[in-house]
Amino acid sequence: MTGSLDWRKLGVVSSVHSQGNCGACWAITAVETIESAYAIYSGNLLDLDETEVIVCDDSCKMCNGGWPQNAYDFVKQTGGLRVEGSSWSSAYDGDFLLQLTMASQGYYDSMTYDEISYYKSKMCAASSASGASSNQRQNSRSGDRENPQQQYQASSSSSSSGEPRYANIKGYGYTTNKCTCYTNGNGCDCANQNEALAIQNIATYGPSTVCLDASNWKQYTGGVMTTNIGCSSQFLDMNHCVQVVGYVFTDSSSSSSQTTQATDDAQQKNSKSNKGNDDRAKENDENQAREGYFIVRNQWSSSWGMNGYAYVAMGSNTCGILNDMTNAFMA
Repeated sequence: MTGSLDWRKLGVVSSVHSQGNCGACWAITAVETIESAYAIYSGNLLDLDETEVIVCDDSCKMCNGGWPQNAYDFVKQTGGLRVEGSSWSSAYDGDFLLQLTMASQGYYDSMTYDEISYYKSKMCAASSASGASSNQRQNSRSGDRENPQQQYQASSSSSSSGEPRYANIKGYGYTTNKCTCYTNGNGCDCANQNEALAIQNIATYGPSTVCLDASNWKQYTGGVMTTNIGCSSQFLDMNHCVQVVGYVFTDSSSSSSQTTQATDDAQQKNSKSNKGNDDRAKENDENQAREGYFIVRNQWSSSWGMNGYAYVAMGSNTCGILNDMTNAFMA
């Protein structure tokens, strides 16, 4: 593993998007990560239609939120996505999608039931033909999805609309350890996220989708973002999703051998549970010793941050960047 990796320079990252007033970061970032996975797999970078996911994935709430994991499952069940602008729909329009969301949920009367139904029937014709419903994707965040090295069965569904669909992903996996959430109401434990494993999997599988706390990100204008910005690393404080497209080490101690050794230690920990406490302490020491930052793409247009990007510090799970990190993969 090298001292830095920027997937943008390898031509597998599409342009910076703007979600506008629609809270659909969950779908936009998932589609961006699918685009990157497909570009790595095929050599063809496409701008895929996130509007279909937002409108047609009825397991989420359109502009009122959702999970990238649900978006991955939707794309898997529908056999991929159309290229944006090539379908019945126009290009992404956050204001219209917000209006559609509010009208669908009964908050606005600017659209009639028949108008909403007509739009959805046209937009979702291909995905409906593929049989993707919320019943097939329910509880998508549960189950044994530990990391991208775990394989998933390919979806057998495909669109019957005649319109080409691309990036028929096989599934997704967690880029690093999942947080442990308790059913007794005591919250979630994200204290031992394996940063070294995350770095290895970003290098291996490509850009990752990340959900985190971006409460104070509006004020960011450049430089390396640290915990001093006032964000939380707690799982239940996550309120936004972004994409990690690379990383940079800024100190000589974070060499290739150190990162590889950290990953080996993490893998040994998984297979030898009796050494868990010692390995966890070593892992935390290595995370604190590592100096560098993740390169993060936001969905707040290129006028935000550094042309739409931010640098988020390694070493302390800044803003919870390691809490819910996932990769899509083709094979």
